[in-house]
Amino acid sequence: MTPFRATKDPTVLIRAETEADHSGIGQVNRDAFGGDEEARLVELLRSPGGVITSLVAVDDSDRVVGHILFSPVTIVGSSHETHEAKRTKRSSRHSHPWPLYQPCSDVGADRC
Repeated sequence: MTPFRATKDPTVLIRAETEADHSGIGQVNRDAFGGDEEARLVELLRSPGGVITSLVAVDDSDRVVGHILFSPVTIVGSSHETHEAKRTKRSSRHSHPWPLYQPCSDVGADRC
């Protein structure tokens, strides 16, 4: 992924997560969610096959100020049908995060 500048704030760069970002991502999640549970979840999702894409927003000093992670999930309906989906977890130092569940077929994800 080619890093790009956010349109509303040209001082923020959005790029793929690197191993050097892990502690900053943990701190952003602790700040955004008020505890360690989300930060631990992100750490657990980093296992092989647990992450489709993980992006960070960094400021001019390369400090992580936002994070979004896409992970695969399987949803079993009442008729026991299974549907592949991605789970999106957003966190930011500046806004309220929320999870979003969306079927992979809706987003055209090739790695779901």
